[in-house]
Amino acid sequence: MTDSLTDVKTRILSRVSLASLIGETVSLETRSGRPVGLCPFHNEKSPSFNLYDDHFYCFGCKKNGDAIDFVRAIQGLGFVDALRYLAGKYGIEAPELEASLNRRGGQRQEASLYKMMETAQEYYAELRRSSRGKLVNEYLLGRGFSEANLDAYGFGVSPQEGNGLVRFLRQKGYREEDMIACSLATASSRDGSAYDFLRGRLTIPIRDQHGRVIGFGGRTMDGSQPKYLNSRESRLFDKSHTLFGFDQARSAMRGRSRAVVVEGYMDTLQLWQAGIPEAVACLGTAFTSAQLKLLRHATGTVVLLFDGDGAGQKATLAAVKVALSVPEIQVKAAVLTSGEDPDSFVRAKGVGALEELLASSSDLLDFAVSERLKTTATLQIPEVVAKEFVPWLAQIPDRLQRSFLVTRIAHLTGIDASSIASQLPSESSQSQQGHRVTPMLGVSPLAKPAETGEPKRAPVAPLDRAGFDLFGHIFHAQPEEVDCKAIVSQVSSELELGPEHAALFKEFLDCLGRGQAPAAQPPQTWESTDYPGIDKLLEQLKTAAGAFVCDNRRDRIRQIFGHIAQKRVKQTVTRLKAEMNRAARDPNRRSEVNEIIKTIQELTKSVGN
Repeated sequence: MTDSLTDVKTRILSRVSLASLIGETVSLETRSGRPVGLCPFHNEKSPSFNLYDDHFYCFGCKKNGDAIDFVRAIQGLGFVDALRYLAGKYGIEAPELEASLNRRGGQRQEASLYKMMETAQEYYAELRRSSRGKLVNEYLLGRGFSEANLDAYGFGVSPQEGNGLVRFLRQKGYREEDMIACSLATASSRDGSAYDFLRGRLTIPIRDQHGRVIGFGGRTMDGSQPKYLNSRESRLFDKSHTLFGFDQARSAMRGRSRAVVVEGYMDTLQLWQAGIPEAVACLGTAFTSAQLKLLRHATGTVVLLFDGDGAGQKATLAAVKVALSVPEIQVKAAVLTSGEDPDSFVRAKGVGALEELLASSSDLLDFAVSERLKTTATLQIPEVVAKEFVPWLAQIPDRLQRSFLVTRIAHLTGIDASSIASQLPSESSQSQQGHRVTPMLGVSPLAKPAETGEPKRAPVAPLDRAGFDLFGHIFHAQPEEVDCKAIVSQVSSELELGPEHAALFKEFLDCLGRGQAPAAQPPQTWESTDYPGIDKLLEQLKTAAGAFVCDNRRDRIRQIFGHIAQKRVKQTVTRLKAEMNRAARDPNRRSEVNEIIKTIQELTKSVGN
């Protein structure tokens, strides 16, 4: 971690109220003068999650850390993104992070854009609460929404006239070009002037995982088409990476150990009101691996709830491939009766009937194959397998996954597994075709520095010993020697890498994912070498090749992460000892002192000293 990021970390931790931050997620009560609550990281019936001045500690699952650690664990963010989130949330000046953002392709600070979007939401909501919102309010109440939830869910109204929002935002000092860029406005083809993107519609704010408004959905009220209209994709809004309602539903997903994914925001909001707060929507787009990875940080089970019409078409093998990309999550599917959607179903039949349907959901692969076979005559099944299933199977890069799927499809279709496998291309032809892997670590490739006008950047700080060893073993690894998914998970949760080191590490893993050894690649392969110090690190890794020769690289990498974990445990023990000394002075905290002593003994034993 660079000195500048260390400074930012110190600045943030000194300004953020841990109780206030955690209190947004955990219901806290005071015991012996200290906040406690039910742990958000594991299921428990009695509170064991304790807050101290500068850290939290769960005596149940032993999860602990500071405000940054909490945000990383709850929201699944990397170190730098967690710093950026907290700095933005609490208005903490952090120009070092903005410089990092600019190096990764940002042209302007995004804070003003998010503020503009929130201002637009306030405008729409206030308009609904006025006399101009009478028709929309009557419509929503008629659909069963409560008065309280009209405000809670952020419903609004866009004015009928062509530039009501544009005029309002212009008066607030926002630029028309930003309104157009964020899809609040559209440029006139006649003179280029801005006019409102949504006009005369019921509006629903679309928020990102941090709760920031990034777009809007609009429903027509006069029967005009399209019935529903979403914001265009923009710098803030990427549909494939967004799940409507995730910021609100995340805690419920943890508590109920599942996520329910539907198509639209109205479906989501009706399920929330009916008592299924873990519902989210993929906004009508195909379910993506990015969306599934977002859910991975909150739950281990996802149920895709399909509308009754065209359910078989929606449960495509492409969705199964998405599920395979995140094997840590079980993905299931449930389908409503023909003509129903989650909104109409729960209003007509109640939440009990919907819960029964969700409980009967089946594995996504079984569902997709079965739905396809429903419309296939028995004698046509071999042709469907050959023309549809085999080409899809050939795209699965992992041999074990492919073998499992062949066996499963054989069971579902009645066709011998060896017959299906014989139609797949050989291993050698697949390796020649190659494949791209999904970018890892949540790190965008670093943009090339500008040719002119950019101040000279200071070199990145060197890695510590454990970090250097980890980079070395990844750099000198062969593709079959490492488990990239496991490494990504551990790096994201345990290491504090600056953006340059994180980007280089991502490049190494992407290279391994393509079936190539990083050490065998030419120097120009690595975009991160545009940053001072990264080229030196690469040279050091090459020079020290002999130090990274080993018989079992997976074990060695596990040992490195073990050393990192030991260091974190020792830091936790030091922190607990300090807290124990403070608690020992208070007679009312004797039971807590005993609990801390027991925990210190367990942790000390776990690190062998």
